[in-house]
Amino acid sequence: MTSNAQAALYQNYQQRLLSYVSRRISTTADAEDIVQSIFIKIQQHPPHIDNQPKLEAWLLQVTKNTLIDYWRKQKNTVSLSEEHDFAEEEDHETEENPWLNLSCCLLAMMKDLPEKYRQAVELADLQEIKHKDIAVMMGISESGVKSRVKRGREKLHDLLVSCCTADCQCREKTPEQGCCHASTQNHAA
Repeated sequence: MTSNAQAALYQNYQQRLLSYVSRRISTTADAEDIVQSIFIKIQQHPPHIDNQPKLEAWLLQVTKNTLIDYWRKQKNTVSLSEEHDFAEEEDHETEENPWLNLSCCLLAMMKDLPEKYRQAVELADLQEIKHKDIAVMMGISESGVKSRVKRGREKLHDLLVSCCTADCQCREKTPEQGCCHASTQNHAA
């Protein structure tokens, strides 16, 4: 890809990508940084695609992968305010909403799903990506995506029902201790 083609790609897609990323990222500065890193990746590894639909699908895939990288980094760098009493807030929240206890279970159990179901459920439910776009990303039909999402949800439901009963210990765990369901595969072994 020539530098003129890269400049044209930037002019044609920069604003669309910024809009797409901004809907998924809370701060404008981070969204702009992500779009900039997308175009750096394009410059470092230019696509060898001639037709427009394949180029757009490839660009969407690069964007989604860059967003996933961003979210992974954010997950590892959560800043805590020293002045805020999180222990008090945590107890108050779980008393008001018992479903908050299950959120750590769901995330831990997602790791135990077979890869094809885990990926489909993460993309559809956590990242709120349309089935049509997931189909392009995964290289399968849209109905295949819908089947994987449905089966993945069913497997998560089965894991929750079999593991998270009235004696679930998640409420008693602290963030440092982690979820009591760190890996249900380890419990089954």
